[in-house]
Amino acid sequence: MLEINPIQKILKLLKKNLENIKNRITIFSKSNHLLTKLDLEGFMNLMDSGFTFQQCLMLLETKENQEIIKHIQTKLLNGDKLNEFFYQCIPKKYGEILQGFIGYTTLEKSLHLTIHLLNSYEKRLKKIRQKLLYPFLLVLFTSFGLCFFDLICIPELKDLVSSFDTNLNQFKSVQCFIHLFILFLLFSIAALLILVIYIQKEERLKKLYLFLASNYSQSLFVKFYSQEFMRYFIECTRNGLSTKNTIQIMKSIPKKPIIYMLSCEIEQALLEGTTFINAIKDTHLDQDLMRFMQIAIYSKEKENILEKYLSYSDIYIEKRISKITTVLQSCAYVTIGFFMIVVYQILMVPLSLFTTF
Repeated sequence: MLEINPIQKILKLLKKNLENIKNRITIFSKSNHLLTKLDLEGFMNLMDSGFTFQQCLMLLETKENQEIIKHIQTKLLNGDKLNEFFYQCIPKKYGEILQGFIGYTTLEKSLHLTIHLLNSYEKRLKKIRQKLLYPFLLVLFTSFGLCFFDLICIPELKDLVSSFDTNLNQFKSVQCFIHLFILFLLFSIAALLILVIYIQKEERLKKLYLFLASNYSQSLFVKFYSQEFMRYFIECTRNGLSTKNTIQIMKSIPKKPIIYMLSCEIEQALLEGTTFINAIKDTHLDQDLMRFMQIAIYSKEKENILEKYLSYSDIYIEKRISKITTVLQSCAYVTIGFFMIVVYQILMVPLSLFTTF
């Protein structure tokens, strides 16, 4: 029997995974659409108003979602538990987070937590993208302009100036600068792509975070993930979840390797008998967060103090990004200005020669 038990466990696990896959395939075959974000917000608002989940299904049914709603109703009639399959009926990015919460609290609270956290995350990413978009496009178009100038304009200008027997050293210097600039840009893009590919694996992402947290604790990377960790922590405690359950939830959310790692560090410290504040100190979190936690842990307004940390770190990240964008824009403007002056001087050569006659 001792030899058979592990095999039985493996078979049981495989069966469970196959059932999950089958349920997912069934859902997709029954409907071209899962429940949308709007549907989820509708469930949340209606349940806040006192409606039951079954009543919400009836009220929110539309032509677009009627197949998936019928599928949910069928599953419930068959005796399946809502928390075992509902996360499969919603978009994956919501389902992954909801799956962690729904085992520890009600569906209503789980929806609140999931939607709020994702909205907050997407809002921060959108703000960062908007700040970086203009300088990125400016540098990109400047680079295209330099390539066009090097391939099309310089040969023509060379022919024009050489016809007046003028020294071409200026062209060589300009071309050398353009080639160096393009090489630097290509190297930067390649390095960025290599970094993005490198951190696709969770273990590598963790290693990068640990390296930055140990050596550059004020880096934007550490700030961003420390923020994300604290947002999950605050939302869980605000909804009445214990520290133990909060840590378990944060460990169970897929595609969040940094949050998982930090949660494991805290859990290990707590299991060894360390107090929560000391457990936080021993983790690789933002140093500014540590200072806020030291004040918050002894305060009656712990959540408000930690919210202040989130506001403070938001401002810090925005300022750092603003500095980066200012440098990129300045480089692009200086490059454009330099080449405008060079082109002006080159075009003035024939005119200056005419005035000598």
